[in-house]
Amino acid sequence: MRPPSCEVCGVDFDDTADRLVTFVLEPGSGRSTAARAERAVEHPENQGWFCGVHVEAARALAATATLAEAVRAMRSGDANRMPDPSPPTTELAGPSWEAVAQRLRSALPALAAAIGLEGVRPVTESTREWTPMDGAEPPWCPYIDRVTTVIEREGASVRLVVERAHWNDDEIARADVRLAVDAPGVAASVSVARGPGDGSVGDVRGVDSLPEGARSLVRDALSAPQPRLED
Repeated sequence: MRPPSCEVCGVDFDDTADRLVTFVLEPGSGRSTAARAERAVEHPENQGWFCGVHVEAARALAATATLAEAVRAMRSGDANRMPDPSPPTTELAGPSWEAVAQRLRSALPALAAAIGLEGVRPVTESTREWTPMDGAEPPWCPYIDRVTTVIEREGASVRLVVERAHWNDDEIARADVRLAVDAPGVAASVSVARGPGDGSVGDVRGVDSLPEGARSLVRDALSAPQPRLED
């Protein structure tokens, strides 16, 4: 450990721990963490002594600058103009299947308006279909939960079906969203399957069969990113 001497002006002073400031490690340093640097036998490369005149400015730079950068800034009078640390970047992931299902449900009135069904109230029905197998009967057998939302008037309709097939309450066997648009001159069907395992979006079919206005709404629901959660 070097004796206490100010890194900026060179003045010597008594050894006081509050005058020793730890900075960001130099990029490419042989020591990958500050903890390893502190355990080194020699004076840690990211620590410096500062006199009473310079210690507060040094502390203000410690979280964002290396020792060398801080000393240069203080000697040149630029300590107050050191760049702010870059904000952390948020990695974006594609939308989950659940998010797509919710967005399509929210977009249904706009989808209906795109084929002339402005102002028509949606009607929603929820059902559960039991599927007995291998001797298991309700409520112990697999089942399918289905939520159907319909907007229709005078031969034109938009229908959204969100379906989840469960082996049991904790395990989904499959899930998909089906959007059907039926109007004079239009007969389109879109399906969005849930991917295996992580709940991401799987197969998507039929988007190009939609009228242009409805197509852009569906593409927006499929493409809007969301922050990726850290493990």
